Amino acid sequence: QTTWFRSGLIHITEESFYRGMHLGFRSLSMAAAGLLFGLTTKPVRLFYSLMQQWRLPAKYAYSFLAAMRMIPILLDE
Repeated sequence: QTTWFRSGLIHITEESFYRGMHLGFRSLSMAAAGLLFGLTTKPVRLFYSLMQQWRLPAKYAYSFLAAMRMIPILLDE
C-alpha cells in the first residue's frame, strides 16, 4: 500500500520490497546450504547415494563424476 517508487511499469511498494528481500535471503540460504553440502561431501559417495536413494540412472551418475574429475584438468589447460 505504501508506494516508494513509481516510474512507468516499475512500481515498488514497501510490501513488495520486503517480499523481494525475503525471497532473496531464502534463495541465498538454500544456495549456501547446497554449497556447504557439495563442498564437504566426497563426489563418489554423493553419486552412489543418489543412485541408491533417488534411483538416478548409472549413466548420468558416472557422466557427472567424469565431468567433475575433468574440471581440474581443464583448469590446468
